[in-house]
Amino acid sequence: MTGYSPHVVDAIEAMMKDRVAAWFQRYRRAVQDAYGSLPQNWLQLDASDLAPHDTELPKGFATTEDELIPAMILLATLDNLGPNLAIIRSFTSDSVERSSETAGFATGVKARNNQVIRTPAPAGGLFSFVGLLDFVTAATSVDRVFRQHSFDFDRLLFIPTGADEVLDHAPIGKWWSSQVAAAADRRGLPETISFRRLRKGAANRGRSAGQKIIGQGEQMSRIYLADAVPDVIKVPLLLATQDSVAQRWRDRTTLTSADVPAENELNPHEREAKAAIEAAEGIMDVGVAACITNGQSPINPALPCGLGPIACFTCSKGFRTPEVIPGLIAAVEFSLNIRKYEPTEWVDGEAPLLYAFAQRSLEQFPKALVDAAPNTAVDNGRALVACAYYETRLRD
Repeated sequence: MTGYSPHVVDAIEAMMKDRVAAWFQRYRRAVQDAYGSLPQNWLQLDASDLAPHDTELPKGFATTEDELIPAMILLATLDNLGPNLAIIRSFTSDSVERSSETAGFATGVKARNNQVIRTPAPAGGLFSFVGLLDFVTAATSVDRVFRQHSFDFDRLLFIPTGADEVLDHAPIGKWWSSQVAAAADRRGLPETISFRRLRKGAANRGRSAGQKIIGQGEQMSRIYLADAVPDVIKVPLLLATQDSVAQRWRDRTTLTSADVPAENELNPHEREAKAAIEAAEGIMDVGVAACITNGQSPINPALPCGLGPIACFTCSKGFRTPEVIPGLIAAVEFSLNIRKYEPTEWVDGEAPLLYAFAQRSLEQFPKALVDAAPNTAVDNGRALVACAYYETRLRD
């Protein structure tokens, strides 16, 4: 898919900047009306300062599609960073981290593999990447307090007042079509909006200045911008990556007799586990467990297991041994990253259960043993757990 041409990206940016500027002015007036004045730090005021005694959301602080969608579209082009829609949808009130007055980091999550993307970005005013995220965080602060849904859901930025989900392709596309149809001067605006084409158009602008594409390495950036046939190129690369991850873990997973306590120190359950481990023809470290089926399905040994990491905690073929401590730590960190950076998945997915199982399992090991886990092993474990969580949980 080709990106929008530079003049189309410029036209889209100009239209969205007008809409965001109008929101900025409206929010500024709402703050002044609610606070009685406009202090220098008006964008840093807490919701408790702006609506201290209100039991319902003040009308001036409601947010609508007419405000949120232009900000989302603009984030896809500002500073030529070109994040995809999934990353934009994942932004929360904690996504911005200022490093100076003119720069900062924006943290989001890729939908395909839940890779956490921490992007350095300019923060020089409203129409800089971090500057716009700062404003959206401030302008939605009162509305988010009055959602009263859950801690994680209430941190998400791009949810209109009264809605129960983050804005996605369908409402954004519908809104765009209505705006273009009503525009007196379309200025070459496309009839429909495509975040893929928008992202690529912005990325091409940035590429000429030496910028990287958010969430892509050098090789995949070249592929992405080459307009080659994506299924022919990307799928084999993805499969090769998954295979190398699996093979690396197969190669390094063995148990030695020195790791197993003496028979007279074991309780009946531990004795059964020891016997099962010793009798296994092959053992595979699957991140959160030592699998005595060597990663094969407990239902049909002819097939690889597709149950995912949560099932490993209840499967009779999975055992928690010292070898999997790094993977358990990784599972805790991975699930906490989901909670912090992708509250929707935390609310609707299985991450809370993974966190609870992994944390309780770690508590059964001596603290000194957990603290001694090598950082490189934990990093490898996080990649394995992420792959298993998203790629295998729906197969069986």
